[in-house]
Amino acid sequence: MIQDSPDNSFDVTVSVWNDFWSPYLVSGLHNAGLQVIQHTTARQKAPCARFVRNIPASTLNHLAFRGLLPSRFAHSWSRGLVDSEGARLLQKSKAFWGWSGCSLKGLQAAKAEGKPAILERGSSHCVWQKNCVAKEHRRLGLPLDELSSDKEIAYDLAEYDAADVICVPSQFVRNTFLDNGVPEQKLFLNPYGVDFEFWSQCDSSKRTAHPFTFLWVATLMPRKGIAVLLEAWRKAALKDAHLVLVGGVSPSAQHLLRNLPKNIVLKPFLDHKSIREEMSRAHVYVLPSFEEGMARSVLEAAAAGLPVLITEETGATDLLHNGTSAWVVPSGDVNALAESLVCLSSDQKNAIERGTEARLAVRDYSWESYGERAALFLAELVT
Repeated sequence: MIQDSPDNSFDVTVSVWNDFWSPYLVSGLHNAGLQVIQHTTARQKAPCARFVRNIPASTLNHLAFRGLLPSRFAHSWSRGLVDSEGARLLQKSKAFWGWSGCSLKGLQAAKAEGKPAILERGSSHCVWQKNCVAKEHRRLGLPLDELSSDKEIAYDLAEYDAADVICVPSQFVRNTFLDNGVPEQKLFLNPYGVDFEFWSQCDSSKRTAHPFTFLWVATLMPRKGIAVLLEAWRKAALKDAHLVLVGGVSPSAQHLLRNLPKNIVLKPFLDHKSIREEMSRAHVYVLPSFEEGMARSVLEAAAAGLPVLITEETGATDLLHNGTSAWVVPSGDVNALAESLVCLSSDQKNAIERGTEARLAVRDYSWESYGERAALFLAELVT
């Protein structure tokens, strides 16, 4: 690693394991004239004053992806390397902006040096999250080993405590932090965006009348409500409709996908262009999740002109509202979800109208706006 002198020559160090939506943050900060060190395990995807790729941490991720190391072990070690290097890079900057789960040392170092310590949290409060998902696992008779360990929870809570500010993407997430005792003044609400130009290029002429198609694009796992959707699908017993499930399958959901009805189609992870093709053929997007931050796939489906059948816990109800641009059902409510499936499939005209409203509702929520809000927020802290 290159040794830097602690001269605060940069405005902020942005440190993240993987990259997630960090390129949009970095672009927003850079475009506002802020000097950014971007530190990640991924390749550079945004302009910045200095880019540092954490090769050791990236190698561990690659070995886990290839199945050569246990994922949980490799990812934990990788996150630890990101945490340590992020804290070191802070020496060059006036502020630290780190991703939840890999930023404790950087946050603590920033606090110790009197620099702004900002934590980006893309999902609900860790305690709320674990309790919520554990309830669904218990309902399904599943083990809890996919959930955060006590050690991981303690780490996340220490990050919350060390941070001056916690950035959250939705009112739902904000409420979970307030419910767990985090002061309101510590939370900065900055909703995510969507590449409207890309997703709005869906070719709706491919949406034939039959079969009426519901689309899911997400990892198939209990946390995202896959068990509830499958139960509701069987209960609805739709005769002329298909459900297309796109995404990888978590170990805890594999048994749920045995002996599926013939009108359910499974597809693996797809690239964005292929997903856009799926959205061109679908009529409704469905994600009855128990917990998200702000589900990006919901915003993408809305931009594609699809009506969305969602829960409040997707975080998307800040933008998409029940009765106008969305159908919102209570999480875990099989009967309500089944009724909505029947209602949507029997009234295609209404579905098209809500799809139009959904597109209008998200068109002003760009990733550029997300980055601009972040830049304005940071500028107040470092100037």
